[in-house]
Amino acid sequence: MQRIIDQIIEGSGLSKSALAARSGLARSTQYRIRDGLVDPAIGTVRELALAAGFELVLSLAPLSDPDAARAARVILDPLYEASYLLTTGTTGEAKKVDEWVERLRRWVPDGNPVDIVSQAGQSSSLLHRPGTVFLRGHVTELKLASAGDFSQQEWLISGAAVIDRIGVPDDEGALYGGALPGTSACPYIVHTADTHRFARLLDNMETVRPNKANVIIAEYTAGVEVDSWEDGKIKLAAPIQGLLDAFGIRGALGIAAERIARSW
Repeated sequence: MQRIIDQIIEGSGLSKSALAARSGLARSTQYRIRDGLVDPAIGTVRELALAAGFELVLSLAPLSDPDAARAARVILDPLYEASYLLTTGTTGEAKKVDEWVERLRRWVPDGNPVDIVSQAGQSSSLLHRPGTVFLRGHVTELKLASAGDFSQQEWLISGAAVIDRIGVPDDEGALYGGALPGTSACPYIVHTADTHRFARLLDNMETVRPNKANVIIAEYTAGVEVDSWEDGKIKLAAPIQGLLDAFGIRGALGIAAERIARSW
């Protein structure tokens, strides 16, 4: 909603005073909405849009909110909240995470940690995250690490790279039910600041649909680096972040994540 308000105000071509007069919405209220201090009614937002020369059109889109993953980590790891707040330092961000904490507790009233991670992972799914790049081609963890180092930006590997290290085999000894790490069934996931720059550093890869990708490159979001670790040259997301990402991808990766979560 804050992004919509920003688009309305910036796209109106009017001063804030003029927009306030036309919409009947005080400048102070506009600021409070933009800062996330007020949750406006749809009618209020439409009135502001009309005053700016726009029509408000509502539509549904698949859910992909990183705050859902942050909330799950806050619920399940009290130390995460302090670390996360140190990286953001904004009350607005903390408020949105708190809202997701309340939401997850309503959705999972018995507090089952596996269900919390599952619900949060699906609600923060990288398959639907704007700006995410989906690639297919020959890839190894070292190839991803080399691209990350050369990119000179923050990066972490999740997905199959994390599940490989913390995985629990099924009754037949398979980690992914027969699928191999780095295949479209269990892709590697990269969190990085500039997804397109990272993608350009990977040779012989083609852009594909999400369900065909064996590398998923997503925008680095605040808090994702908390409790990250290294295995040689490979920078890895925290195990719980790996599970959240895997639940969001589903398929063989999600099945492996659920088996791991239920073993903890």
